[in-house]
Amino acid sequence: ATGATISGFIDNNPSFTFDAIPTSDGTVTVQIPANVAIDAASNGNIISNLISREVDTTRPSTTLTTTVDSPTGLSSIPFTVTFGETVTGFTQDDIDATGATISGFIDNNPSFTFNAIPTSDGTVTVQIPENVAIDAASNGNIASALISREVDTSLPSTSLTTEISSPTNLPTVPFTVTFSDPVTEFIQDDIEISDETVASISEFVGTGNSYTFDLDRVSDGTVTVSIPAGIAIDTANNNNEASTPVTITFDTQSPTPTITTAETTPTNSDSITFTVDFGEPVNDLTQSEIIITGSANDGNPEVTNLNSVNSISFTFDVLRGNSDGNVIITIPANVVQDTAGNDNTQSTLTAEFDTTPPSITLETTESP
Repeated sequence: ATGATISGFIDNNPSFTFDAIPTSDGTVTVQIPANVAIDAASNGNIISNLISREVDTTRPSTTLTTTVDSPTGLSSIPFTVTFGETVTGFTQDDIDATGATISGFIDNNPSFTFNAIPTSDGTVTVQIPENVAIDAASNGNIASALISREVDTSLPSTSLTTEISSPTNLPTVPFTVTFSDPVTEFIQDDIEISDETVASISEFVGTGNSYTFDLDRVSDGTVTVSIPAGIAIDTANNNNEASTPVTITFDTQSPTPTITTAETTPTNSDSITFTVDFGEPVNDLTQSEIIITGSANDGNPEVTNLNSVNSISFTFDVLRGNSDGNVIITIPANVVQDTAGNDNTQSTLTAEFDTTPPSITLETTESP
């Protein structure tokens, strides 16, 4: 015997049995030489035929691979399993998978390919168990390594915020962009603004899921800022969702009060109703903020009955009091602000009370 040792020899003359124990994988040959046995007449035996057998006790290796990194946003994860030699008996049903179903099984023996289809976001594991395939020597395969991938198909949400109210008279409005997951590839040029004649972007910084930038006023006007979809990706290669747009109005113009009255001046009325119109919404005007001077009411004219018509216009009365004379109505600068925080400019109007009847002087040049 070559490649083996002999054991278990049993004499059942004229038959004999024995075992050839291979010393290693490879070729084992067994033959009975001539003249190793004699019959009753002392004739030596004829040489036997040579029996050769290939010995293979090595189990097929099993290598499981995928080209997809973890985490992944793919809806189908491709896998390849490669056995160390040609095998039989391996089918799609032999694949162990959790968090996924198996499809697209292709036999390219000793390599096989298939797809793991995640059933939901979470962990997908795939493994080839042992002894699901056998080689030509009926050796069962070794189990593959377990491959685990985190599946994340959720698109990162995008939040665009600022603490500054609109309208504003500030030269710069700071913004914050917050993604629900860390992202890459987000740059300043990705930020969309509706009118570059009104504002521009500067001071863009950030990493991961948080970024900041400034919206700088170029001129008064309204501008909309937004983060579009698909400009940033998370670690699973999911594109971001679009943000909700934010609209900012820049307003640096001071509200200008206009004081008017329906009375013809001078007037013989006991009071004059005035209207002050700021041209835009302002915070509340108080009676004490209206300055009135003049000679009416013995030099002490009074304001009364201040009412708010709306956030833009106010009415009030000035009384004649004890005497005729003029009244000078002044809305001083900086007593109210518009919604952007701009102080008003000053405005003045003069009116006059005159209740004295005209005197009549009758003269003649004729004499008796």
